[in-house]
Amino acid sequence: MRRLALCGLLAVLMGCSASPSTSSVSVAESSADSGTAPSPGLFADITATSGIVHTYRNGEQADRHTILESLGGGAGWLDFDQDGLPDLLFPGGGEFDTAAAGPGGAPTIRGLPPTLVRNLGGHRFADVTASVGLAESPFYSHGVAVADFDRDGFPDVLLTGYRGIALYRNEANGQGGRRFRNVTAEAKLSANQGWSASAAWGDLDGDGWPDLVVAHYVDWSFANDPKCSYDGKLRDVCPPKSFNGLPDQVFRNRGDGTFDDVSATCGIRSVPPGKGLGVMLVDVTGDRHPDVLIANDTTDNLLFVNRSQPGSIRLEEVGISAGFARDARGVANGSMGLAVADLDANGLPSVMVTNYENESHGLYRHLGGESRPQYRFSTLAYGLAAIGQSYVGWGVSFADLEWQGREDLLLVHGHAIRFPLGTTKRAQLPIWFRPEIEPTGKIRRYGVVPPSEAGRFFQTPIQARALLVGDLTGTGRLDAVVTRLNAPVMLLRNQATFADRHWLGVELTDSSERDWVGSRVQVRANGVTQTRFVIGGGGFASSLDPRLHFGLGRSDRIDELRIEWSDGRTDRWQNLSADAWLRCVPGTEPQRLSPKS
Repeated sequence: MRRLALCGLLAVLMGCSASPSTSSVSVAESSADSGTAPSPGLFADITATSGIVHTYRNGEQADRHTILESLGGGAGWLDFDQDGLPDLLFPGGGEFDTAAAGPGGAPTIRGLPPTLVRNLGGHRFADVTASVGLAESPFYSHGVAVADFDRDGFPDVLLTGYRGIALYRNEANGQGGRRFRNVTAEAKLSANQGWSASAAWGDLDGDGWPDLVVAHYVDWSFANDPKCSYDGKLRDVCPPKSFNGLPDQVFRNRGDGTFDDVSATCGIRSVPPGKGLGVMLVDVTGDRHPDVLIANDTTDNLLFVNRSQPGSIRLEEVGISAGFARDARGVANGSMGLAVADLDANGLPSVMVTNYENESHGLYRHLGGESRPQYRFSTLAYGLAAIGQSYVGWGVSFADLEWQGREDLLLVHGHAIRFPLGTTKRAQLPIWFRPEIEPTGKIRRYGVVPPSEAGRFFQTPIQARALLVGDLTGTGRLDAVVTRLNAPVMLLRNQATFADRHWLGVELTDSSERDWVGSRVQVRANGVTQTRFVIGGGGFASSLDPRLHFGLGRSDRIDELRIEWSDGRTDRWQNLSADAWLRCVPGTEPQRLSPKS
């Protein structure tokens, strides 16, 4: 979150302007105000009938106007009971207890419990939070990071937040079900007391065990809580530039249920502390080892190339030299969310970064480079600047929503402060970009889908934060889940017309239950090759669907499925049927899965 204006005495001291935003009105907003009759469009909001009841609370009713209230919460995608249906986990946030004053009369910060909903099939869910042991609230929470850290075949959960992280092991409950047990202390993770915004899992050192990267935000506390205003009258959330950044952390998984904090030696602190909000692990060099990308708020975005060896994590920061740290003007943006896609049909991951108002969202095109990746800020070239600069971006996803054989781009927005200036609103529109694609599969540029066509979800401003896109029913249709600030989570059913189009889903696994972050999957159909990347983290403060989805257009056969596994193996299978999820194990013929609902 970036704010260019501070007013009143603080503004004088900091030398900042108090002028309102002069950003142009976006294409999407212009279309939404055109008077066009609402269209059902891409998504139907089925939250009311889904059984999902959860609201992330930031405690703003206490009128403390802290930067803590601005972030909101992410979401986690996991099949916690391994029944083949994805479940959903939402952090609860927190509140300020003014009746329980702390030092100096400041209110006590209390966490609110998360919500875990079990997928019953047919877009129906049941709240199982209490029955699985997740009803506790150790701190004011923001993010979710999911991984099978102990490799027992069941996904475990890490929550991030203010003053800590909490690790919950997924265990048998002795009655044929599952429960989560807080193992933070025994895993040697309880020393983390910073403001942890996001986290991501991935095997950095190639030993088969998922390691943990935690992105930290700023040094706010009630002892460091300046008063800020943007109009000279109303107190509001201070910008991140009012605070110092906090160093990020890396924890190496020892494989025995415990972790070593290797932050001081691995290279994550070779650069000054940033103000981390988003983190993603993905292989950007082609060596099958996950590299680390961190989206920082008003400081340089970071790109750590993975130089690790088994048992020893080594990261080299190359953000500036790689062209990833800043925008086309050479300015560090207020960055939040991260996503990747192969824009050029060359098998390389270009990166999308969501940014603050008065900035454009950043599309960083991967130009190549093995050990030294090179990126170019390409927002304007790909048509993404058409929406203007009045948005504050959070969740982001590349996904083939209509099975056309190319990935659309979805963005959700919502302001970080309570009283935006000028015409900028706190609730903002989601945006759907469709790509124009060349015969080779290369994306030429993106165009905004007009809200009149996109439908009601894209016509209604909301205070969005996280965005999950994935197949909840096993039918190939990609639905969406959106978290909001002080408003209920939204479940959106994909109701696109697919006509004669086809799809393929790929799930990577094996008997050792190892982590496959860093792997790359390619599908060739009708002469076009598409690439997807197995990532850790991503989006905003979230864990995304670990499976990979491909739209195939009118192709009902797969010429070749190629998997480059992160452990160095490569598999190829030819002449496969479309329209199913394939469970893929190294060296074994893919297993075709039946829909669960």
